[in-house]
Amino acid sequence: MLPRRRGKLLRLSSETICDMLDPTRKTTAIPGLTFRQCRTTFATLYDGDAKDRQAILGHSRGRSTKGRFRGAAASLSRGHG
Repeated sequence: MLPRRRGKLLRLSSETICDMLDPTRKTTAIPGLTFRQCRTTFATLYDGDAKDRQAILGHSRGRSTKGRFRGAAASLSRGHG
């Protein structure tokens, strides 16, 4: 779930999220692409400041961001991904 502009939560199955993911699935030719995959890819490939990445992802602690995406980054660097 994601926060809406008015503070309520937006479900990943909502029309808003589907409207964003459907064209992305077509463009990338990945029919099963999920929001989680997009988020993980962004976090793994983001080349900015770690604190900025943490804020963008909405993590209150850097440890959350580091722990979640360290494995994905290591996998990519080894050529598995």
